[in-house]
Amino acid sequence: MNASPSGLHPLSSPLPEARIEFTLRQLVTAGESVMVESRYSAHRERDVRKQRHFHLLGSVFRIGSNDLVTVQRDEFFVARQTVTATAAGIAFAVPLRAPDEEYRAYGLESVRVGRVEFGRWTSDTPILPHGFGLVAERDALTGRFRREGIGALPLSGKLPLWPSLRRVDVAIENVCRPAVELWDPMKKHHWDGWRQTTPQDWPGGRTILARHIAQPTVWRVHEYHAYPPGSAPPILRPEPPVGVLPGVEREAFWPEGSAIEFPEVLFAEPASVLSLPVARLTARARQILADAATLRPGLEHLSVSAAEWGELDALATGNPPAGVEWEIKAAEGDRSILVGHRREFTEAWIHLFGIEYDDDRRYAVAALVLHPQRWTGELPKD
Repeated sequence: MNASPSGLHPLSSPLPEARIEFTLRQLVTAGESVMVESRYSAHRERDVRKQRHFHLLGSVFRIGSNDLVTVQRDEFFVARQTVTATAAGIAFAVPLRAPDEEYRAYGLESVRVGRVEFGRWTSDTPILPHGFGLVAERDALTGRFRREGIGALPLSGKLPLWPSLRRVDVAIENVCRPAVELWDPMKKHHWDGWRQTTPQDWPGGRTILARHIAQPTVWRVHEYHAYPPGSAPPILRPEPPVGVLPGVEREAFWPEGSAIEFPEVLFAEPASVLSLPVARLTARARQILADAATLRPGLEHLSVSAAEWGELDALATGNPPAGVEWEIKAAEGDRSILVGHRREFTEAWIHLFGIEYDDDRRYAVAALVLHPQRWTGELPKD
């Protein structure tokens, strides 16, 4: 939707002399004050304000360039206002052209209110999937949306703006996906004996391989983008490396040892665990996992409905005892230590950790696959 060069406004045509009236409901409680930040940028390169500085004599105080003429670019202008919420919500107006006379050629690029940002520009009224909960008309944006449910195309994490828009009246459903974090390779350090590969990017995410020089276990971590990177082409469905089950975030190749430890897990609330052999996953179960990792309008990333969790639970029921028995231990701060004790473990098992939220209508999920065999691929270098 946005296609202009970096540093310029997403639209090449100047915006009209008008303003947008905003009403945001349920963002904060009545009486609370919030900062509204409006950012403006130039539509054309020739409109970017530039200041040229001439350096006719050398100076011992100058560091870097020795050019006789340097140019300072003012690529954007920011206007701020503080608004106090009433029982009806937050109401404020934002001009489409920069309010400062020196930046009149700059057009509105984005409006940020707390964690809510408007800034996905289109030249005409956008067409939004019904799942977002928003209705876009020629001059108005109305409806209600989930704050973590706008990552899918075409919004990609930002609410829409367009030249004829004059009124925004939306309600924010403050539904937050609880944290379910198992293992973070970025917190493992070289001086502690950890080795990692350079992240391997793939459509919709990236993969990192990690190991400790004193242990045979190899970890493979798959990160699914909650918001598409700005420079990445549109991705409708993540495509992890060949052989990786879509929706699985963590894999551990654990060939020996009586216990495997996840030292800094974060469960916002007590989590339920479903376990079954990977070979027993049905096509429907694989679809549920793949959908959870796909950005969908109006739904939190890496989550499933209560009905879908029930399907997975029914599939896990009746299987032989899991190859690993889980134990949770307290640790410092808000994190815990998760320990898996080996039982009879001869094939790959998938373990799904889930926490209910949204009045028990959805589950935040984290999927882990444990492999009993040794990793046979290339290892992170010493």
